[in-house]
Parts: sequence; C-alpha cells; structure tokens
Amino acid sequence: MLIHQVGRFCDRIFRSKLLTQSGLYFVGQLFQKGTSFLLIPVWTYYLTPADYGIVGAMSAYSNLVHILLMLGIYGAVVRHFYDFKTGSEEQKSYVFSNSLFLTASSGVVLIGLSIFGDRWWSVISSGNIPFRPFATLTLMTVWGALISRMLLTLYQTQQRAAAYITIEGVGFVASVILGLIFVAGYTMGAYGQILGGFISQTIITAITVILLIRDWFTPKLAWHHVWNALVFGLPLVPHLLSGWALTFVDRVMLEHFVPLRDVGFYNLGYNLGMGMLVLVTSINQAYQPYYYGLMSSAPEPASKILRVTSLYVAVLGLVTLAGSLFAGELIGLLTPEKYRNAAVFVPPILLSYLLVGFYYFVGSPLFYFKKTTLLPVITGSAAILNILLNYFLIPKYGAIAAAWTTLASYGVMLVIYYVVAQRINPLNYPLWRYAILLGILFAAVTFVSPTIDISIARLVLKLVGCGFYSALAYILVVKPWLSLSVKNH
Repeated sequence: MLIHQVGRFCDRIFRSKLLTQSGLYFVGQLFQKGTSFLLIPVWTYYLTPADYGIVGAMSAYSNLVHILLMLGIYGAVVRHFYDFKTGSEEQKSYVFSNSLFLTASSGVVLIGLSIFGDRWWSVISSGNIPFRPFATLTLMTVWGALISRMLLTLYQTQQRAAAYITIEGVGFVASVILGLIFVAGYTMGAYGQILGGFISQTIITAITVILLIRDWFTPKLAWHHVWNALVFGLPLVPHLLSGWALTFVDRVMLEHFVPLRDVGFYNLGYNLGMGMLVLVTSINQAYQPYYYGLMSSAPEPASKILRVTSLYVAVLGLVTLAGSLFAGELIGLLTPEKYRNAAVFVPPILLSYLLVGFYYFVGSPLFYFKKTTLLPVITGSAAILNILLNYFLIPKYGAIAAAWTTLASYGVMLVIYYVVAQRINPLNYPLWRYAILLGILFAAVTFVSPTIDISIARLVLKLVGCGFYSALAYILVVKPWLSLSVKNH
C-alpha cells in the first residue's frame, strides 16, 4: 500500500511543469558545474592558490558592477512581462526599450571606467591585483553579460528553460575551451582564465544581440516603459547589493586582510560549497513562475506550497549533510596537496546556501504582493551584519571566519524574511519539524571536522549518519504530505 501511495505521489510530481522546468535548469547547471568540478584538478594543477585568489576577487568585483548597472530592470521584466498581451507590439516596445536603455547606459559607464578607472582601483582594492589587464577585461565582460542577460531573463519569464540553458551552455563551453588553451596550453595563469571568460562572453553577446533584434525589435520605443521598469527595479538594487555583500564581500575583504593564497583556499572551498546554490537556484528559477501561477489561479495554493517546501527540506538537507561529511575526501581526491586547506570552508557554505533556498520559498510573498520596498531593509540588515562580522573576525581568525559569518548572516536574513512574509501571507509551516532537521545539519557542520582519511570505518559511520537523517526526514516532513496527498486524491 505504501509503495502504491509513493508511486502515485511521484507520478503527479514528475508530471508537474514545476519539476520539468526545474529539471531542465538543473541539468543545465549540472552540466556546467559538473564540468567545472571535473576540471578542478586541472585548474588547481596549473593555477597557484594566489591565482585562484585573483580569479575569486575579480569575480566579486564583477558581480558588484553588474548589480549596480542593471538597475533592477531584469526583475521588472519578469514581473511586468505578462501585463501586456503576449506577442503584442506594446510588449515588444517594453522589452526593446529597456534593452536599448540598459545597453547604452551601462556601455557609457563601463567604457569610461576601463579608460579612467585605474585611479579608483588603487582606492577600492588592496593593490595586489593590477588594474590592467585584470580589471579592464572584467569590466568589458560585465558589459557583455548585462546585454545578454536580457535575453536569458526573457527565456526564463516565458518558461523556455531549454533555450535558456542552451545559450548559457554555449557560453560556458567556449569559456572552458579558451580557458584550457590559455591556462593549460600557454600557462597564462589567472590572466588566461579571465581572458577566456572575456572572449566567450563576447561571442555570447553577439549571439544574443542577433536574437533580441530578431524577436523583439520594434521602432516603437517608449520612455515610459523604461520609467516603469526603473520604478519597480531600482528598489531592488539595494536588495541585490545586499545579496552581493552576503555572497561576495568576503572575497573583497579577504583580499585586503589575508594573503592571496588564503583567498585562493577560500575561493576553492566556496566554489565547491556553492554546488548547493546550483540546486536552490535551479529550483527557484522554476518555482517563482509556478508560485505566481498558484497564487493567481489555484483555489488552495497553501497546501501545494507547503508540500514543495517540505520536500525541499528533506532532499536538499540530505545533500547538505552528505556534502559536509565528505568534504575532506572530496578535496583530497580532486586537488593536489597545496589545496588541502580548502576543505574546512565547504560545510558552512553548503549550509548557508541551504538557508538561501529557504529564503526563496518564504520570501516569495514579498515579490508577489509587490512589497519590494521592504527588500533593501531586510537584506541590508543581514549584509551590514556580514560586513561587520567579517571586518572584526577575519583579522583575528583568518579566512575561516568568512565562512561562518556567511552562515550567520543568511540565518538572520531567513528569520527576518519569515517574520515579514508571515504578516503579508501567513502559511502554517511545520516549524518544529524543520527545526529538528536543521539542528542535525548544524551539529554536523559544527562538530564534524573534514578529514582526508578515507577509511572503511569512517565511511560507514558517515553513511549511517546520512541514513539516519533520511529516515527522520521521511517521518517528519515527507510522510505527512504523502498521506495528505493520497487522501485528497
């Protein structure tokens, strides 16, 4: 009977559009991250920890510039797209007007910074990374990314996941091939990897411009569409900046306080831990349109939202636990001896991004009910906490402090989002059940130190821990929804 119930439940899940879209996004991300994962031995062989530190720091600066110049317009496109009749001239006018504005405004700023920005670079950076060529190549890469992101946003909004992952995949493959040529073939170090990213982004930008013009060009440009997008999007910028501070400010501060070698250790551990971000982002990319559809048309959306959330807690929690327990073995298998210090950063980063996934779920009402003016306050508070903790703790405890301050900051942000969202749209989450599972994960991350000892005894003990969590998650959060789902059908 139980097997029959589980089968019927899984059949309904696998026929859902949410899972189909999530699966496509996940496959695309899995291809990219899986390839990146397999290439870790190559990069760590040819790149020194200092090179890895340069790549991580420039990624942080790149994301900061991207957020500042996109002006929240992508979020506005997602929200306003279906306010117009699909395929109408007015919808094309909205899209193309904002695309043209974003391309022109960001181009003026980024070209100017590439020419005259060296005087500012010495102020905002530690001075250990040369402005030319690293910063100039990064700025031009950001411009291309801003332009091509518009087409990807449109594909996401239209739930065209296959087109989305195809464009991203082409850019990724080009970047990998060029990176291997420059880094492994010509031993150009960090410069080779950044140069490869610039050339691949240029290729993708050319493709996306052609597709944007083909599908969305209209001579009917309207400033009021840009204005409406800015009214919605600009309040998102402080929110997104806060998100950047939560995700990337540690790399910037580490670059100032610790040697580039330690930044490299942290960056490698962080990149492995961000495998969790791939999962939660893939789910969120499909969940947001699914959530908006439920809220606008489903008679009882709460039960479906809670079911998806509970399944998320069970499955992604197990991934977090397994990744934390086997972080040491993973680093030992993938990297040479010089990178072994990176293992300690993986568990707290994994748990941090599990909490980010919770935020995506509990924070959705703020977007649906257009309460975006609250976002900067909430994420800003968490970002300020993260900056302060990093500022005071990194000089004293080193790079490991950055990983734990990330976890603490995301935890605080999740709690605040939950409290605010419950006032807007209350949902009866089974909090005590979630708390038990999160307590187990936190204990594992805190007290189980990553080791490279691949012994049978340790392996069995860790597998038993994963099995215990799986059984408990099934009893606490999966079985109740299985029973309810079968009863309703």
